[in-house]
Amino acid sequence: MKLKISTRLCVFVLAAMVASSCSDSKSDNPVTPAPEDKKVSFAGDIKPILQANGCLNCHGDRGGLSLATVEAIMKGGDHGPAVIPGNAASSNLLTKISATPPFGARMPFNGTPVKDRDVELLTTWVNQGAKDN
Repeated sequence: MKLKISTRLCVFVLAAMVASSCSDSKSDNPVTPAPEDKKVSFAGDIKPILQANGCLNCHGDRGGLSLATVEAIMKGGDHGPAVIPGNAASSNLLTKISATPPFGARMPFNGTPVKDRDVELLTTWVNQGAKDN
């Protein structure tokens, strides 16, 4: 008798699993793509982050480093290019906003640290090749 109950239970569980996998998951559980899956745009995503965090106030069109354009970011400043396309971990832009930058003070200088979500977008943009889009 135990065998029949176990078999029925297994059939019921299997049927429930199949039924749940056939439901329209798009309407029931919308999935937000991970940042690395999103195509990150300089104009639409990155420049607004730089503006919102005050980066362009000091690193706009004056001084040794400009973050105003992708071309200027690639040119960099005294410590080399601000970004190494495809390599966020070695890019000065990302290391300078980390808790322990390799040189100088954390950016934004005397400001609120960049939000984690914005750091993720910056990282994704650099790892996607830091395109001028």
